[in-house]
Amino acid sequence: MKYYDGRFERHKMFALYAYNMLLRKENSKSSGFFLKKFLGSDPFTVDDLQKRIEKGDISFISKIQHFSSKIRGSPSWWRLQRQNLTTWMNYHAQEGHGPPTFFITLSCAENHWGNLADILADRIACNNLEMSEKLKARDYTAMAQAARDHPLLVAKFFQKRVETWLETVGRTVFKIKHHWGAYKFAKGRGVIHIHILAIADNMNVMRECYNLQNNKEEQVKYIADYA
Repeated sequence: MKYYDGRFERHKMFALYAYNMLLRKENSKSSGFFLKKFLGSDPFTVDDLQKRIEKGDISFISKIQHFSSKIRGSPSWWRLQRQNLTTWMNYHAQEGHGPPTFFITLSCAENHWGNLADILADRIACNNLEMSEKLKARDYTAMAQAARDHPLLVAKFFQKRVETWLETVGRTVFKIKHHWGAYKFAKGRGVIHIHILAIADNMNVMRECYNLQNNKEEQVKYIADYA
């Protein structure tokens, strides 16, 4: 994917093919472990499995659901992440950090970031000098096309921006002390974004705002003085 001229990254099917092959090989290697660990050395047949399920024995289904939680992106994997998030919130509540105080969504503005356009221009200069010059001139159409052709670079650039935002604005302005995030890709244009649950180091402020919820004028004055 990182080959110097970007040929594999630009290909519309290669990334999907490569990822599919990686998952198939990983699952193939781990399936032997599943059979020996969960089913024993002499696993039952499909007919036996159907009969067990008909009799109400769904233990095999429970085992395979647990096992498939290791397959990134699967429904079981997302259920495991939800459980991890619940554990994370409970831990911080028990530690006295309080519940999450922010739900933040950070989106990708891949067609407007000049720094990203410069990186893309350098990336494609070896095989498309005309497009590279358009990117340096901030041609919107060229920026949109380059971002679609190089999604891996866009995703990594976005991740770096998120990390920088959390370490600067998030930590100093929003007082974020603990956070949990999930990267996702928009169904429409397929671009990365992130949803963040954050715990800010301002429990006293949140508690006072809650106490003043019936007195909006005092609440607004308190928030303004704090800011």
